[in-house]
Amino acid sequence: MSSLVAVKEILLQLDEQDSVDEFRHQTLSLLDRHFGLDRSIFWLCNEGGEITAPVIRNIKEGAFSQYVNGYQEQDMLLPHKVKDLLLKSRVLRIHDITTSKDYENSRYFNEFMVPNDCYHEMGVYLISRNQLIAGISFVGGKKHSAFGDRSAELLDVLSCFISSKLHYLLQYETHRDSTLPIDFPAHFTPKEKEICSLLKMGLTNKQMADQLFVSTSTIKKHLQNMYTKMGVSSRTKLLHKVKL
Repeated sequence: MSSLVAVKEILLQLDEQDSVDEFRHQTLSLLDRHFGLDRSIFWLCNEGGEITAPVIRNIKEGAFSQYVNGYQEQDMLLPHKVKDLLLKSRVLRIHDITTSKDYENSRYFNEFMVPNDCYHEMGVYLISRNQLIAGISFVGGKKHSAFGDRSAELLDVLSCFISSKLHYLLQYETHRDSTLPIDFPAHFTPKEKEICSLLKMGLTNKQMADQLFVSTSTIKKHLQNMYTKMGVSSRTKLLHKVKL
């Protein structure tokens, strides 16, 4: 199968996905099938640029745990380390940013990559509306041919569609979740339930105050009452405890 036909098939199949998790799993499966990139992680990124919520394919749990707990900050392809390079390309390999000699002399290579039978590493950075929303990491052995220039070029093209589709799915699921009915604790007052609904939508204290025609101090008072009732100390913990 030609590379262009492979790209077309990937686009068609990904366009059919209608949930974030299904989309991420299917993306990794298709890139494995058509590019031979069999060991991969599909991350999401929060607003601070930190990578979260990984979907993992063919990477041993022990190796992933070792990476997260001991070697992640040494990874040369972390988003905050390469942000200036992303203006030119959305796909980067270790050898795009350092020499083979420096890489092979690094602690990251010798203590993490080599013991886990890895040599190559490549990152695809998914950017939508000038914001990094996710990334895909690939690793492979030294003789793995899927880390060449042609693969990088095709992934760069695919990244545009993957970013756009993922952005749409993330927005859709956020809106859908914000409109689901909420099972409030029985001891919440009507006003507290109303504020909880606005919290779920991501509104700030000022935005909630404006919408309810009250002062921000009133909002803070209601929030503090709910914190006390639920035994928590922040809005994030409140939303989790109420299971919004």
